[in-house]
Amino acid sequence: MKQIKTKEEYEKKKKRNQIIVGVVLILLMVLSSVGYAFQSYDGSTQKTINYNGYNFIGQNGAWNVLVGNNQFNFVYNPKQTEVIDGNFDKIESYSNQTVYIYSESADAESEIRDNLNNIAYQIENACPIGIDCPEGYVKKGCENRFIIITENEKNVRQDSGCVYIQGGKSELIRLTDAFLFKILRINS
Repeated sequence: MKQIKTKEEYEKKKKRNQIIVGVVLILLMVLSSVGYAFQSYDGSTQKTINYNGYNFIGQNGAWNVLVGNNQFNFVYNPKQTEVIDGNFDKIESYSNQTVYIYSESADAESEIRDNLNNIAYQIENACPIGIDCPEGYVKKGCENRFIIITENEKNVRQDSGCVYIQGGKSELIRLTDAFLFKILRINS
């Protein structure tokens, strides 16, 4: 048998239920706002650094910079690379030229291709004279714009039309970025 409740008990229960519903609605609103904030956050962080007057924007594991009218993308920013010594041609000398590349690092080669693609007329695989290369590679010497990336003792230099980027496997991309910063005159 159902127990008979007084009007006072009925009102007390009704008020308790209203408070519970109100608290649940407030929690729902707060949690949905927090959830929306996290949903709009895609996990990527954007950082900006200024280096020698250039603004580098770091996002999703890459660093982007605008030089003149061209956008360049790097794995490293200039603060993460070393400044390389020596005389190197400016980026303009690669403009509308065929650039040849030989690389023992696919990642370092990709870094060169991505950044010179909009500058050079074309970028072709080639093989330095005196090295056994895969079939289909043309042999080139230093009379051409030729970038040679090899695993060797650390050294970045330009000799006539050849640029040599040499280093350990783990440092070739960093050295490639340092070379690109040098020809862009970001690192003087």
